[in-house]
This record gives sequence, C-alpha cells and structure tokens, in this order.
Amino acid sequence: CNIKLTIVIPAHNEEDVIISTLKDLKKKFDLILSISTMEHVGYSKRYWEPNKPDKFSKGIVNLKKHLKKGGLLFVTFPLFNNEYITNLIVNKKDSFSKILFMKRVSYLNEWKHLTFLEALKGNMYEGRFANANILFIGEYRKK
Repeated sequence: CNIKLTIVIPAHNEEDVIISTLKDLKKKFDLILSISTMEHVGYSKRYWEPNKPDKFSKGIVNLKKHLKKGGLLFVTFPLFNNEYITNLIVNKKDSFSKILFMKRVSYLNEWKHLTFLEALKGNMYEGRFANANILFIGEYRKK
C-alpha cells in the first residue's frame, strides 16, 4: 500500500485552516479530515477578542478549494458548542453533501446514530458526559 499523508495543523483564521503548514499552497487532496477543529475557527474564548463566526464558513470554503475533483472532505464537531455553527445546521444552511449525527451513550465512549430531529433534542455540550455529547459529521464530495 503506497499512501502519502500530509498533516495540516490549522490556525484560528479561515485562510489558515488548510494552508498554515503547507509549503505548496496549490496542493490538492483526495481526502481532507477535520476532526473537532472547525468549531474553534473564529470563536474566541478571550473576553477581549470578538468572535468572528463567519470565519467558520470561510474556512469550510477554503478546505473545499484544496480538494481534487472527486475528493472527500469530512468535518466533525460537537453540536451546541458554537452557536453560529449550530444555527447553520439547525437552519439547514450547511454546505455538506451528507450529514450524520452521533450521540454519546455511555462513559465508555460508546455512540449511537441519531436523526436530525433527535440531534436537535439532544444534550448540550458538557452535559451528561464530559465533553461533546452530540457529534456532527459532515461529508462533502467535490464534483
């Protein structure tokens, strides 16, 4: 098996989501995974820094630009952690081809699939179990 991986560590600016550690800015990928990262883009927990929620959407657009034709983007984040992102999902203004929701059901980190409506009725972030209780999984395939 001949697999070449490029690891990208995003920063907190939408322009840096994919290019922060890439030397070749024109590189395209077959697969991009963003695991519990995008909810932090544009979201400041420092009282002196204002939130810039549109950076999330701009960051998703930037990730999509770096996909090859037919390439896949998978993005996960905890639902209810970031109000801006939650509103995009609730109002169905996300830009993913397919979305899934998972709910933590035990302290052993076991998860079960939820429907869209079940996810919206779920526990808030930092609820019954530590950390995320409802996980959003978005898939996008570049045409």
